[in-house]
Amino acid sequence: MRKGCVFVISLLLFACEAEKKELATENERTSYSLGFTIGEEVGKGLDKMQIALDADAYGKGVREAAAGGGTVYTREEIEQTLLAFRQEKDVPDRQKLNYSLGYAVGRDIVNGLRQNSGIEVDPDAFSLGVKDRVTKTGGRMNEEEIKASIAALKQKMIDRRQEQMKERGARPNIGEMAMKNKAEGRRFLAENRTMEGVVELSSGLQYKITREGSGKSPSATDKVTVHYRGTLLDGNEFDSSIKRGQPATFPLNRVIRGWTEGLQLMKEGAKHVLYIPSDLAYGDRGNPSIPPGATLIFEVELLKVN
Repeated sequence: MRKGCVFVISLLLFACEAEKKELATENERTSYSLGFTIGEEVGKGLDKMQIALDADAYGKGVREAAAGGGTVYTREEIEQTLLAFRQEKDVPDRQKLNYSLGYAVGRDIVNGLRQNSGIEVDPDAFSLGVKDRVTKTGGRMNEEEIKASIAALKQKMIDRRQEQMKERGARPNIGEMAMKNKAEGRRFLAENRTMEGVVELSSGLQYKITREGSGKSPSATDKVTVHYRGTLLDGNEFDSSIKRGQPATFPLNRVIRGWTEGLQLMKEGAKHVLYIPSDLAYGDRGNPSIPPGATLIFEVELLKVN
């Protein structure tokens, strides 16, 4: 990909505009709130690697990914940089790293909301939210305003999903959706249990070991640190700590039952694939990114038992 001949000028312009940015519209406030919320995870990842946020490069990455046009670096350079960061390897070119992190967010979140929910995110307001959260300079919205804005965004995503169902001629009947998805899940699990290496437990949880671990195993009351990728049966990814560039840490008894049970079978350093029926996951209610009654597939790497 070509390098922008006005890269330095663009970065300077972004820095100036970001400082002056006023959240004049509802969309800008929503975009800022989303960036501010995500900024917590971004900051944790950068702090762990002792890397300072380059707001200019990060913002440019978000904008160029959202625009879908040319990029400062080639796609291969971006993916290699992100891979090194996920593996906690040193990335000497801090500007390239910040750009790549912004690009990943712009591609996965900004574009994802546009494609899946028809929601347009303002890249500048979004990047400003990330910057304010990471640099702890104080938000341009208070905590309650941000929470309300995120809640409204989630509701908008739900409303849009129901509109899409109506456009396809389907009624948004949650019960019918759950029954259909659970039937598909049962068929999948019945076939999957016959696959080589797949083990099924009495609860209905299935798992496959892709890499053995050598550390300790967690109990249900332990905290764990993991990398994971979650997909639906059709292969659509609904969540990934790997793409965010930051492992997740949580008490094992505060997550879905399939995780609580499945991770206790792992040792530090292990990688498993968990096949989780809906009654061990989000059940008939689902959530904004997971349909009701959905069977879930998680690729999980247990990094640490805390």
